Amino acid sequence: AANLKSQAMAYRHPEVGVTSNGVQARCYFDRASAGISETSEEMEYRAQVLADAANLKSQTMAYRHPEVGVTSNGVQARCYF
Repeated sequence: AANLKSQAMAYRHPEVGVTSNGVQARCYFDRASAGISETSEEMEYRAQVLADAANLKSQTMAYRHPEVGVTSNGVQARCYF
């Protein structure tokens, strides 16, 4: 019952913070002997996915806000229609 009460108090009052019991843990994800966590192919794939997401975001903003207008990149074209 005391454990349940302490968990309920931690849930209701997150501003109190976490107290340590003196036990320290070791992080195994950033230790010196850890292997490379991401290969170069994965980094390239992630960069491509982020670029695609940025492009999708710009296209979505153009679709959702047609009042913004189109900006020119300096290249001029002639409209045949």
